[in-house]
Amino acid sequence: MATLGNVLTYIDTVYPNKFGSTMKISFINDEQRKIFKFMNPSGMATFNTVADQFSYALPSDCDIDQIQQVLVTSSTEAVDSETTFDNYEFAGLDQEMSGGNFYYDVFGKIGVFPVPDKNGYTGRIIYSKRPVLFTSTDDSAVELNLEEDWLDYIKFRVISRIAKSGSYPDIDLANNYEADAMEIERRLKMDRANRKMKNPRERISYQEGWDF
Repeated sequence: MATLGNVLTYIDTVYPNKFGSTMKISFINDEQRKIFKFMNPSGMATFNTVADQFSYALPSDCDIDQIQQVLVTSSTEAVDSETTFDNYEFAGLDQEMSGGNFYYDVFGKIGVFPVPDKNGYTGRIIYSKRPVLFTSTDDSAVELNLEEDWLDYIKFRVISRIAKSGSYPDIDLANNYEADAMEIERRLKMDRANRKMKNPRERISYQEGWDF
């Protein structure tokens, strides 16, 4: 797994520049946001209920608005392939919670209704992950949790942005690196489209919703 230091060193080695780390890290964060917007990766966290306790901690990288689905087992037995889960719907501030299963925001935690009557129900929270954004004070050993191809995409995009900047932009070099980045993007999007086409329930067009 590449680190922030690896990416910054690569950029400076391939294209020596006078940009400070703060600006380059800002560029890296911009590209991460674009990648995650396209990929929309999901994470899953679990929690175990406590009798008469209505709120539970969310993962450190999850806010209530990132939640896609909340499931809670219908029994306290160990989870296996035969386990049945109940689906919980989101309830807003003014929504009456009755006649169903709901989750809601409790000052940064997740609340569940009805309040569990026993210890040991298993809850699952499926949520949209967001990129870890960096600052100039971060240790250079912090990792970018992305596939190698997307790391190359970030490197090429940042080099292109730097090369286009300043009083004497190197347009030819910038365009070359931009073309390399766009080829990676095209290939990865096509791979994703092919995977989606194998599942009829998730079929989408090649171009749909993918413009950054």
